[in-house]
Amino acid sequence: MSYQPNPINEQSVIGQYVNGELQKIAAEIQNPEIEGIKFKIWYEEPDKPRSGVLYYADGTSWAAGSGEGFYRWTIAGAWVFVG
Repeated sequence: MSYQPNPINEQSVIGQYVNGELQKIAAEIQNPEIEGIKFKIWYEEPDKPRSGVLYYADGTSWAAGSGEGFYRWTIAGAWVFVG
């Protein structure tokens, strides 16, 4: 994944600050040494699940069919175990 911030007017203090923060974000996204992605552990089914989003079920309080693990919500309105 890459991200390149668009140039902004750096004449103001806020412009300088925002530009600096965007440069930091770009550097982190392009860092090849990413350790992993932290997912929220869900203990109950989300009220309004969205298609295309991965949810990590705890497997005890909430398990969408196959215990602990990742699930995705389909456009058809069903949970699919991912792993």
